[in-house]
Amino acid sequence: MSKVLKGGVRYNEKYRWNAEDDACDECKELDGKVFESAEEIPQKPHPNCKCHIEVIENQTNDPIGRYRAEIFEKQKAEQEIKKITGDINSIKEEIDAAISSANEQNSEIDEFIQTQNDIPHVVLQKFTTEKQDIKKNIETAKDLKNKASSIEKEIKIVELKEISGLKLEVKVLSDKVDNVTKEIFDRGLQLTGSLLQLRESLSLWNLSFSKFTEARDYIEKNGEFYESIDNIEEENLRNFVKNKVKKQFQEKDSRGVVFNENSSLAEKINTSFALKKLIKNKKSELLPGASLPDTSLSFSVWNFDLYNAIHRADIVDIHVDLNGDFTAKVIDTYDFNPHSWNPAVMAAGHFQKERKIENYFVVVKIKIPRETWIKY
Repeated sequence: MSKVLKGGVRYNEKYRWNAEDDACDECKELDGKVFESAEEIPQKPHPNCKCHIEVIENQTNDPIGRYRAEIFEKQKAEQEIKKITGDINSIKEEIDAAISSANEQNSEIDEFIQTQNDIPHVVLQKFTTEKQDIKKNIETAKDLKNKASSIEKEIKIVELKEISGLKLEVKVLSDKVDNVTKEIFDRGLQLTGSLLQLRESLSLWNLSFSKFTEARDYIEKNGEFYESIDNIEEENLRNFVKNKVKKQFQEKDSRGVVFNENSSLAEKINTSFALKKLIKNKKSELLPGASLPDTSLSFSVWNFDLYNAIHRADIVDIHVDLNGDFTAKVIDTYDFNPHSWNPAVMAAGHFQKERKIENYFVVVKIKIPRETWIKY
Protein backbone atom coordinates (compact mmCIF):
# COMPACT_ATOMS: atom_id res chain seq x y z
CA MET A 1 0.00 0.00 0.00
CA SER A 2 1.57 3.29 -1.03
CA LYS A 3 2.39 6.04 1.39
CA VAL A 4 2.32 8.66 -1.37
CA LEU A 5 -0.94 10.34 -0.47
CA LYS A 6 -2.59 13.35 -2.09
CA GLY A 7 -0.13 16.22 -1.96
CA GLY A 8 2.88 14.21 -3.09
CA VAL A 9 6.27 13.71 -1.47
CA ARG A 10 9.39 15.79 -2.03
CA TYR A 11 12.63 14.86 -0.37
CA ASN A 12 14.75 17.09 1.90
CA GLU A 13 11.60 18.60 3.37
CA LYS A 14 9.35 18.12 6.38
CA TYR A 15 5.81 16.77 5.99
CA ARG A 16 2.55 17.18 7.91
CA TRP A 17 -0.25 14.58 7.91
CA ASN A 18 -3.71 16.16 7.40
CA ALA A 19 -6.90 14.16 8.07
CA GLU A 20 -10.48 15.02 7.13
CA ASP A 21 -13.10 15.81 9.81
CA ASP A 22 -14.87 12.50 9.21
CA ALA A 23 -11.68 10.44 9.15
CA CYS A 24 -11.34 7.14 11.03
CA ASP A 25 -9.81 7.06 14.54
CA GLU A 26 -6.46 5.80 13.23
CA CYS A 27 -6.18 8.69 10.79
CA LYS A 28 -7.30 11.25 13.39
CA GLU A 29 -4.41 10.17 15.64
CA LEU A 30 -2.03 11.07 12.81
CA ASP A 31 -3.72 14.41 12.07
CA GLY A 32 -1.22 17.27 12.36
CA LYS A 33 1.78 15.02 12.98
CA VAL A 34 5.02 16.27 11.39
CA PHE A 35 7.57 13.91 9.84
CA GLU A 36 11.22 14.95 9.46
CA SER A 37 11.69 13.01 6.22
CA ALA A 38 9.71 11.16 3.58
CA GLU A 39 10.99 7.85 4.97
CA GLU A 40 9.16 8.50 8.26
CA ILE A 41 5.75 8.87 6.61
CA PRO A 42 3.67 5.76 7.38
CA GLN A 43 1.76 3.90 4.73
CA LYS A 44 -1.95 4.56 4.23
CA PRO A 45 -3.87 3.02 7.17
CA HIS A 46 -6.58 1.67 4.86
CA PRO A 47 -7.78 1.70 1.22
CA ASN A 48 -9.43 4.88 -0.12
CA CYS A 49 -7.78 6.97 2.57
CA LYS A 50 -8.57 10.66 2.00
CA CYS A 51 -5.77 12.01 4.19
CA HIS A 52 -3.10 14.05 2.47
CA ILE A 53 0.50 14.96 3.10
CA GLU A 54 1.44 18.63 3.19
CA VAL A 55 5.00 19.68 2.43
CA ILE A 56 6.47 22.01 5.05
CA GLU A 57 9.36 24.03 3.71
CA ASN A 58 12.60 23.70 5.63
CA GLN A 59 12.35 26.39 8.30
CA THR A 60 16.02 26.27 9.29
CA ASN A 61 17.39 27.42 5.96
CA ASP A 62 14.35 29.34 4.72
CA PRO A 63 13.10 32.27 6.85
CA ILE A 64 10.48 33.06 4.21
CA GLY A 65 9.24 29.48 4.47
CA ARG A 66 9.04 29.85 8.26
CA TYR A 67 6.96 33.00 7.85
CA ARG A 68 4.68 31.27 5.36
CA ALA A 69 4.24 28.37 7.76
CA GLU A 70 3.26 30.76 10.57
CA ILE A 71 0.70 32.44 8.31
CA PHE A 72 -0.66 29.05 7.32
CA GLU A 73 -0.97 28.03 10.98
CA LYS A 74 -2.84 31.23 11.76
CA GLN A 75 -5.19 30.87 8.81
CA LYS A 76 -5.90 27.25 9.65
CA ALA A 77 -6.61 28.18 13.27
CA GLU A 78 -9.00 30.92 12.16
CA GLN A 79 -10.85 28.49 9.89
CA GLU A 80 -11.11 25.86 12.61
CA ILE A 81 -12.25 28.43 15.18
CA LYS A 82 -14.91 29.70 12.76
CA LYS A 83 -16.22 26.16 12.26
CA ILE A 84 -16.28 25.36 15.99
CA THR A 85 -18.04 28.67 16.70
CA GLY A 86 -20.68 27.76 14.14
CA ASP A 87 -21.12 24.34 15.77
CA ILE A 88 -21.51 25.94 19.19
CA ASN A 89 -24.14 28.41 17.94
CA SER A 90 -26.04 25.53 16.35
CA ILE A 91 -25.92 23.59 19.63
CA LYS A 92 -27.19 26.59 21.62
CA GLU A 93 -30.09 27.05 19.19
CA GLU A 94 -30.96 23.36 19.53
CA ILE A 95 -30.91 23.65 23.33
CA ASP A 96 -33.20 26.71 23.24
CA ALA A 97 -35.64 24.84 21.00
CA ALA A 98 -35.60 21.83 23.34
CA ILE A 99 -36.25 24.00 26.41
CA SER A 100 -39.10 25.75 24.60
CA SER A 101 -40.58 22.38 23.65
CA ALA A 102 -40.30 21.13 27.24
CA ASN A 103 -42.04 24.24 28.59
CA GLU A 104 -44.85 23.74 26.07
CA GLN A 105 -45.26 20.16 27.28
CA ASN A 106 -45.67 21.35 30.86
CA SER A 107 -48.25 23.90 29.70
CA GLU A 108 -50.15 21.15 27.83
CA ILE A 109 -50.31 19.07 31.00
CA ASP A 110 -51.60 22.03 33.03
CA GLU A 111 -54.23 22.91 30.41
CA PHE A 112 -55.40 19.30 30.20
CA ILE A 113 -55.77 19.05 33.98
CA GLN A 114 -57.73 22.31 34.10
CA THR A 115 -60.22 21.10 31.47
CA GLN A 116 -60.97 17.84 33.31
CA ASN A 117 -63.50 17.82 36.13
CA ASP A 118 -62.65 14.49 37.69
CA ILE A 119 -59.19 13.05 37.09
CA PRO A 120 -58.29 9.80 38.89
CA HIS A 121 -55.50 10.10 41.44
CA VAL A 122 -53.29 7.64 39.55
CA VAL A 123 -53.53 9.80 36.41
CA LEU A 124 -52.70 12.96 38.35
CA GLN A 125 -49.72 11.18 39.86
CA LYS A 126 -48.56 10.20 36.38
CA PHE A 127 -48.77 13.80 35.17
CA THR A 128 -46.93 15.03 38.28
CA THR A 129 -44.11 12.57 37.60
CA GLU A 130 -44.09 13.63 33.96
CA LYS A 131 -43.71 17.30 34.92
CA GLN A 132 -40.84 16.46 37.28
CA ASP A 133 -39.01 14.53 34.56
CA ILE A 134 -39.53 17.37 32.10
CA LYS A 135 -38.16 19.82 34.67
CA LYS A 136 -35.03 17.67 35.08
CA ASN A 137 -34.52 17.69 31.33
CA ILE A 138 -34.86 21.48 31.27
CA GLU A 139 -32.22 21.85 34.00
CA THR A 140 -29.90 19.46 32.15
CA ALA A 141 -30.39 21.45 28.94
CA LYS A 142 -29.56 24.71 30.77
CA ASP A 143 -26.38 23.15 32.17
CA LEU A 144 -25.37 22.09 28.67
CA LYS A 145 -25.99 25.59 27.39
CA ASN A 146 -23.70 26.99 30.11
CA LYS A 147 -21.04 24.49 29.03
CA ALA A 148 -21.47 25.63 25.43
CA SER A 149 -20.99 29.27 26.48
CA SER A 150 -17.85 28.29 28.40
CA ILE A 151 -16.38 26.58 25.34
CA GLU A 152 -17.31 29.63 23.27
CA LYS A 153 -15.17 31.80 25.56
CA GLU A 154 -12.26 29.37 25.38
CA ILE A 155 -12.34 29.44 21.58
CA LYS A 156 -11.37 33.12 21.54
CA ILE A 157 -8.05 32.50 23.29
CA VAL A 158 -6.89 29.16 21.88
CA GLU A 159 -3.93 28.32 19.73
CA LEU A 160 -4.02 25.80 16.88
CA LYS A 161 -2.52 23.00 18.99
CA GLU A 162 -5.44 23.29 21.45
CA ILE A 163 -8.19 23.20 18.81
CA SER A 164 -8.33 19.39 18.54
CA GLY A 165 -9.20 19.21 22.25
CA LEU A 166 -11.93 21.80 21.84
CA LYS A 167 -13.35 19.97 18.83
CA LEU A 168 -13.62 16.84 20.96
CA GLU A 169 -15.37 18.81 23.71
CA VAL A 170 -17.86 20.20 21.18
CA LYS A 171 -18.51 16.69 19.82
CA VAL A 172 -19.17 15.32 23.32
CA LEU A 173 -21.39 18.30 24.10
CA SER A 174 -23.30 17.86 20.85
CA ASP A 175 -23.98 14.19 21.66
CA LYS A 176 -25.27 15.12 25.12
CA VAL A 177 -27.53 17.81 23.68
CA ASP A 178 -28.86 15.35 21.11
CA ASN A 179 -29.71 12.85 23.85
CA VAL A 180 -31.52 15.43 25.97
CA THR A 181 -33.35 16.89 22.96
CA LYS A 182 -34.35 13.40 21.88
CA GLU A 183 -35.67 12.66 25.39
CA ILE A 184 -37.70 15.89 25.46
CA PHE A 185 -39.03 15.26 21.95
CA ASP A 186 -40.01 11.69 22.85
CA ARG A 187 -41.80 12.81 26.02
CA GLY A 188 -43.73 15.36 23.98
CA LEU A 189 -44.88 12.68 21.57
CA GLN A 190 -45.80 10.31 24.39
CA LEU A 191 -47.79 13.03 26.12
CA THR A 192 -49.63 14.17 22.97
CA GLY A 193 -50.24 10.59 21.91
CA SER A 194 -51.69 9.69 25.30
CA LEU A 195 -53.98 12.72 25.45
CA LEU A 196 -55.24 12.23 21.89
CA GLN A 197 -55.20 8.41 22.05
CA LEU A 198 -52.88 8.08 19.04
CA ARG A 199 -52.17 4.41 19.63
CA GLU A 200 -50.77 3.48 16.22
CA SER A 201 -48.67 6.65 15.90
CA LEU A 202 -47.10 6.11 19.31
CA SER A 203 -46.45 2.42 18.72
CA LEU A 204 -44.71 2.99 15.38
CA TRP A 205 -42.66 5.85 16.90
CA ASN A 206 -41.65 3.67 19.87
CA LEU A 207 -40.36 1.01 17.49
CA SER A 208 -38.23 3.61 15.72
CA PHE A 209 -37.12 5.44 18.88
CA SER A 210 -36.04 2.23 20.66
CA LYS A 211 -34.73 0.58 17.48
CA PHE A 212 -37.10 -2.33 18.07
CA THR A 213 -36.00 -2.97 21.67
CA GLU A 214 -39.37 -1.73 22.97
CA ALA A 215 -43.02 -2.16 21.89
CA ARG A 216 -42.29 -5.70 20.74
CA ASP A 217 -45.57 -6.78 22.34
CA TYR A 218 -47.30 -4.51 19.83
CA ILE A 219 -45.64 -6.43 16.98
CA GLU A 220 -46.37 -9.86 18.51
CA LYS A 221 -50.04 -8.97 18.91
CA ASN A 222 -50.46 -7.46 15.45
CA GLY A 223 -48.00 -9.03 13.05
CA GLU A 224 -44.46 -10.22 12.50
CA PHE A 225 -41.01 -8.63 12.74
CA TYR A 226 -38.70 -9.02 9.72
CA GLU A 227 -34.94 -8.72 10.13
CA SER A 228 -34.50 -8.20 6.37
CA ILE A 229 -36.56 -7.43 3.28
CA ASP A 230 -35.24 -10.69 1.85
CA ASN A 231 -37.32 -12.54 4.45
CA ILE A 232 -40.51 -11.55 2.60
CA GLU A 233 -41.55 -14.67 0.71
CA GLU A 234 -43.71 -13.06 -2.00
CA GLU A 235 -41.36 -11.97 -4.77
CA ASN A 236 -43.46 -9.08 -6.09
CA LEU A 237 -43.99 -7.69 -2.60
CA ARG A 238 -40.32 -8.15 -1.74
CA ASN A 239 -39.20 -6.26 -4.85
CA PHE A 240 -41.73 -3.47 -4.26
CA VAL A 241 -40.52 -2.96 -0.67
CA LYS A 242 -36.87 -3.01 -1.76
CA ASN A 243 -37.48 -0.31 -4.36
CA LYS A 244 -39.42 1.82 -1.90
CA VAL A 245 -36.74 1.54 0.81
CA LYS A 246 -34.03 2.44 -1.71
CA LYS A 247 -36.02 5.46 -2.88
CA GLN A 248 -37.05 6.71 0.57
CA PHE A 249 -33.86 6.35 2.59
CA GLN A 250 -31.23 5.16 0.12
CA GLU A 251 -30.63 1.78 1.71
CA LYS A 252 -30.42 -1.65 0.10
CA ASP A 253 -32.05 -3.40 3.04
CA SER A 254 -34.11 -2.63 6.10
CA ARG A 255 -35.83 -4.21 9.04
CA GLY A 256 -39.59 -3.95 9.18
CA VAL A 257 -42.99 -5.17 10.31
CA VAL A 258 -45.70 -7.02 8.39
CA PHE A 259 -49.09 -6.46 10.05
CA ASN A 260 -51.78 -9.12 9.70
CA GLU A 261 -55.37 -8.65 8.52
CA ASN A 262 -56.70 -8.47 12.10
CA SER A 263 -54.16 -5.97 13.40
CA SER A 264 -55.27 -2.73 15.02
CA LEU A 265 -53.50 -0.82 12.23
CA ALA A 266 -55.39 -2.78 9.55
CA GLU A 267 -58.70 -2.13 11.33
CA LYS A 268 -58.05 1.61 11.29
CA ILE A 269 -57.13 1.56 7.61
CA ASN A 270 -60.23 -0.53 6.78
CA THR A 271 -62.53 2.14 8.23
CA SER A 272 -60.55 5.15 7.02
CA PHE A 273 -62.08 7.74 4.72
CA ALA A 274 -59.23 7.25 2.23
CA LEU A 275 -59.83 3.51 1.71
CA LYS A 276 -63.62 3.88 1.75
CA LYS A 277 -63.33 6.53 -0.97
CA LEU A 278 -61.13 4.26 -3.12
CA ILE A 279 -63.57 1.35 -2.82
CA LYS A 280 -66.61 3.57 -3.42
CA ASN A 281 -65.11 5.06 -6.60
CA LYS A 282 -64.15 1.62 -7.96
CA LYS A 283 -67.13 -0.36 -6.69
CA SER A 284 -68.47 -1.16 -10.17
CA GLU A 285 -65.11 -2.80 -11.02
CA LEU A 286 -64.85 -4.86 -7.85
CA LEU A 287 -66.29 -8.12 -9.10
CA PRO A 288 -65.13 -11.55 -7.84
CA GLY A 289 -61.68 -12.27 -9.29
CA ALA A 290 -61.16 -8.64 -10.39
CA SER A 291 -57.98 -6.63 -9.72
CA LEU A 292 -57.18 -2.94 -9.56
CA PRO A 293 -53.86 -1.26 -10.46
CA ASP A 294 -51.51 -0.17 -7.66
CA THR A 295 -52.22 3.30 -6.31
CA SER A 296 -51.76 5.33 -3.14
CA LEU A 297 -53.73 6.36 -0.05
CA SER A 298 -53.45 9.72 1.70
CA PHE A 299 -54.84 9.80 5.22
CA SER A 300 -56.21 13.19 6.24
CA VAL A 301 -56.30 14.83 9.67
CA TRP A 302 -59.80 13.40 10.06
CA ASN A 303 -57.98 10.11 10.61
CA PHE A 304 -55.45 11.81 12.86
CA ASP A 305 -53.82 8.63 14.15
CA LEU A 306 -53.22 7.32 10.62
CA TYR A 307 -52.22 10.80 9.47
CA ASN A 308 -49.38 10.79 12.00
CA ALA A 309 -48.53 7.11 11.73
CA ILE A 310 -48.50 6.71 7.94
CA HIS A 311 -49.89 9.86 6.26
CA ARG A 312 -49.33 8.63 2.69
CA ALA A 313 -48.77 5.04 1.58
CA ASP A 314 -48.89 2.76 -1.43
CA ILE A 315 -51.73 0.24 -1.76
CA VAL A 316 -50.85 -2.71 -4.00
CA ASP A 317 -52.06 -6.17 -4.96
CA ILE A 318 -55.68 -4.95 -4.87
CA HIS A 319 -58.22 -7.57 -5.83
CA VAL A 320 -61.50 -9.23 -4.92
CA ASP A 321 -61.29 -12.97 -4.20
CA LEU A 322 -63.86 -15.51 -5.34
CA ASN A 323 -65.85 -15.00 -2.13
CA GLY A 324 -66.19 -11.32 -2.91
CA ASP A 325 -63.80 -10.20 -0.11
CA PHE A 326 -61.65 -7.13 -0.77
CA THR A 327 -57.92 -7.76 -0.25
CA ALA A 328 -54.84 -5.56 -0.64
CA LYS A 329 -51.51 -4.60 0.95
CA VAL A 330 -50.68 -1.13 2.25
CA ILE A 331 -46.95 -0.37 2.14
CA ASP A 332 -45.08 2.50 3.77
CA THR A 333 -41.64 3.37 5.08
CA TYR A 334 -41.26 4.87 8.53
CA ASP A 335 -39.05 7.87 7.86
CA PHE A 336 -39.18 11.65 8.04
CA ASN A 337 -39.02 14.20 5.24
CA PRO A 338 -35.75 16.15 5.68
CA HIS A 339 -37.26 19.13 3.79
CA SER A 340 -40.37 19.49 5.95
CA TRP A 341 -41.11 22.82 7.67
CA ASN A 342 -43.07 21.06 10.43
CA PRO A 343 -40.96 21.55 13.63
CA ALA A 344 -41.77 18.05 14.92
CA VAL A 345 -40.83 16.43 11.59
CA MET A 346 -37.67 18.55 11.40
CA ALA A 347 -36.62 17.40 14.88
CA ALA A 348 -37.32 13.75 14.04
CA GLY A 349 -35.46 14.26 10.75
CA HIS A 350 -32.41 15.42 12.70
CA PHE A 351 -32.45 12.27 14.85
CA GLN A 352 -32.91 10.25 11.67
CA LYS A 353 -29.85 11.88 10.07
CA GLU A 354 -27.78 11.18 13.18
CA ARG A 355 -29.08 7.56 13.16
CA LYS A 356 -30.46 7.94 16.67
CA ILE A 357 -33.77 6.47 15.51
CA GLU A 358 -34.38 3.67 13.00
CA ASN A 359 -36.11 3.82 9.64
CA TYR A 360 -38.02 0.68 8.67
CA PHE A 361 -40.67 -0.66 6.32
CA VAL A 362 -44.32 -1.33 7.12
CA VAL A 363 -46.62 -3.74 5.28
CA VAL A 364 -50.28 -3.99 6.31
CA LYS A 365 -52.39 -6.83 4.95
CA ILE A 366 -55.98 -5.78 4.25
CA LYS A 367 -59.04 -8.02 4.04
CA ILE A 368 -62.61 -6.65 4.18
CA PRO A 369 -65.60 -8.99 3.86
CA ARG A 370 -67.96 -8.27 0.97
CA GLU A 371 -70.90 -7.58 3.28
CA THR A 372 -68.84 -4.77 4.85
CA TRP A 373 -67.18 -3.02 1.88
CA ILE A 374 -70.27 -3.23 -0.33
CA LYS A 375 -71.92 -0.70 2.04
CA TYR A 376 -69.18 1.89 1.52
